[in-house]
Amino acid sequence: MKPIACILALLLSPLYLAHAEVQSGTVIVVYFSQDKLIMAADSRSGFTDRANSDEICKIIAPNHKFLFAVAGIAAATDKTNSFLTWDGQDEARRAYDKTIGAFSEAPPDLIERIATSWGQTIQQNIVRLYFSDIATFKSRLKQPKGMLSLGVFGGRNPNGSLRLITAEIDYDESFLPPIRLTVTTQSCVENVNICAFGEVSVPAEYVNLVSDRAKKERAGWDPSPAFPKEDWDILRVIRLVDLTIAFDKTGRVGGGIDAAQISQDGTLRWYQRKENCRED
Repeated sequence: MKPIACILALLLSPLYLAHAEVQSGTVIVVYFSQDKLIMAADSRSGFTDRANSDEICKIIAPNHKFLFAVAGIAAATDKTNSFLTWDGQDEARRAYDKTIGAFSEAPPDLIERIATSWGQTIQQNIVRLYFSDIATFKSRLKQPKGMLSLGVFGGRNPNGSLRLITAEIDYDESFLPPIRLTVTTQSCVENVNICAFGEVSVPAEYVNLVSDRAKKERAGWDPSPAFPKEDWDILRVIRLVDLTIAFDKTGRVGGGIDAAQISQDGTLRWYQRKENCRED
């Protein structure tokens, strides 16, 4: 069995730049096959000038066409400079509108184009944050290279294929400015079909069965007969987020769990969603 796909957050602590408040944190777990794509996430976000919130809606479904979530830097607010204020979810919705508006009909690589458009915008936004306070930005980093923000896009292209695309914005001092964008088509793990992004140490432990507690969990996990078989995959994804909330030591994961599924025919289904979160 191959290891679970892991993408780790780079920031050592919540990033505070001059007057800009930066929102960050998350664990995102995805089940991905050719038949369905399931996404689940926790609800905790860290802020630089106020307490953590456990009511954040981390998964959105713009126009009911795709699922989207952010790991790492998700938004920034500067009350003195609107040029440094942005929200990753709003930008995902704009990326969809921009991509659809550029064509007379939806392009066959719709999800890839949305992810690329979003990534280019977030890259520019983080470049502005970087230049607004270079010394503080660099002082908050663990190493000279690593992930700053990651957009996870899952949906159905017009040709009928399900796609899981990530747009990753990295810090890399070999570039100038040192903010780089990489858009990647993800396939998840063979035979397991699970990817995790953000705080991934706990999902990796339980998917790869590297501890006694993970092996015990796997041996005892049986959703039947209380739940229909078609829900087992989404229940497993939710369980991996739940385990992360229980055992993660960073303090950056918590709150309720939202989970949704897109089927191969494009049908969107929210399995569970907080009351304060919108359907799209």
